[in-house]
Amino acid sequence: MNPDPEYIKLRDSLIPKAEKWTNKLCGKKNQGGNKKERDVWNARWSREFLKRVDFLYQEKMEELCQGKYIGSSTGKKSAEIADTLTP
Repeated sequence: MNPDPEYIKLRDSLIPKAEKWTNKLCGKKNQGGNKKERDVWNARWSREFLKRVDFLYQEKMEELCQGKYIGSSTGKKSAEIADTLTP
Protein backbone atom coordinates (compact mmCIF):
# COMPACT_ATOMS: atom_id res chain seq x y z
CA MET A 1 0.00 0.00 0.00
CA ASN A 2 1.45 3.33 -1.07
CA PRO A 3 1.00 6.34 1.22
CA ASP A 4 -1.22 9.15 0.01
CA PRO A 5 1.01 11.77 -1.68
CA GLU A 6 -1.17 14.60 -0.37
CA TYR A 7 -0.75 13.30 3.17
CA ILE A 8 3.03 13.10 2.73
CA LYS A 9 3.14 16.63 1.31
CA LEU A 10 1.11 17.99 4.22
CA ARG A 11 3.18 16.20 6.89
CA ASP A 12 6.45 17.26 5.26
CA SER A 13 5.30 20.89 5.30
CA LEU A 14 4.96 20.69 9.09
CA ILE A 15 8.53 19.52 9.74
CA PRO A 16 10.27 22.95 9.81
CA LYS A 17 7.81 24.35 12.40
CA ALA A 18 8.01 21.21 14.51
CA GLU A 19 11.80 21.18 14.36
CA LYS A 20 12.05 24.84 15.37
CA TRP A 21 9.65 24.34 18.28
CA THR A 22 11.48 21.20 19.47
CA ASN A 23 14.87 22.90 19.26
CA LYS A 24 13.57 25.70 21.48
CA LEU A 25 12.23 23.18 23.96
CA CYS A 26 15.13 20.71 24.03
CA GLY A 27 18.02 22.70 22.66
CA LYS A 28 19.34 22.59 19.14
CA LYS A 29 22.23 20.26 19.84
CA ASN A 30 22.78 17.38 22.16
CA GLN A 31 24.96 18.66 24.96
CA GLY A 32 25.27 15.35 26.80
CA GLY A 33 28.76 14.15 27.63
CA ASN A 34 28.31 10.40 27.84
CA LYS A 35 26.32 7.91 25.79
CA LYS A 36 23.50 7.63 28.32
CA GLU A 37 23.01 11.42 28.43
CA ARG A 38 23.03 11.58 24.62
CA ASP A 39 20.52 8.73 24.39
CA VAL A 40 18.21 10.45 26.87
CA TRP A 41 18.42 13.75 24.97
CA ASN A 42 17.88 12.03 21.61
CA ALA A 43 14.86 10.14 22.91
CA ARG A 44 13.32 13.29 24.38
CA TRP A 45 13.98 15.34 21.26
CA SER A 46 12.45 12.67 19.02
CA ARG A 47 9.42 12.25 21.27
CA GLU A 48 8.75 15.99 21.46
CA PHE A 49 9.29 16.43 17.72
CA LEU A 50 6.81 13.68 16.84
CA LYS A 51 4.27 15.02 19.32
CA ARG A 52 4.58 18.47 17.76
CA VAL A 53 4.17 17.15 14.21
CA ASP A 54 1.05 15.28 15.33
CA PHE A 55 -0.30 18.39 17.03
CA LEU A 56 0.33 20.55 13.97
CA TYR A 57 -1.26 17.91 11.71
CA GLN A 58 -4.41 17.78 13.86
CA GLU A 59 -4.54 21.55 13.90
CA LYS A 60 -4.22 21.67 10.12
CA MET A 61 -6.93 19.02 9.67
CA GLU A 62 -9.29 21.03 11.87
CA GLU A 63 -8.53 24.11 9.79
CA LEU A 64 -9.07 22.28 6.50
CA CYS A 65 -12.23 20.52 7.65
CA GLN A 66 -13.62 23.49 9.56
CA GLY A 67 -15.67 21.16 11.74
CA LYS A 68 -17.78 19.95 8.80
CA TYR A 69 -19.41 16.57 8.89
CA ILE A 70 -18.46 13.93 6.36
CA GLY A 71 -21.37 11.90 5.03
CA SER A 72 -24.80 11.92 6.59
CA SER A 73 -24.55 8.30 7.68
CA THR A 74 -21.39 8.63 9.78
CA GLY A 75 -22.52 11.39 12.11
CA LYS A 76 -18.85 12.13 12.77
CA LYS A 77 -16.99 15.34 12.24
CA SER A 78 -14.24 15.19 9.66
CA ALA A 79 -11.62 15.78 12.37
CA GLU A 80 -12.88 12.73 14.28
CA ILE A 81 -12.47 10.65 11.14
CA ALA A 82 -9.02 12.14 10.51
CA ASP A 83 -7.99 10.93 13.98
CA THR A 84 -8.54 7.36 12.86
CA LEU A 85 -6.38 7.64 9.73
CA THR A 86 -2.93 6.13 9.84
CA PRO A 87 -0.09 6.95 7.47
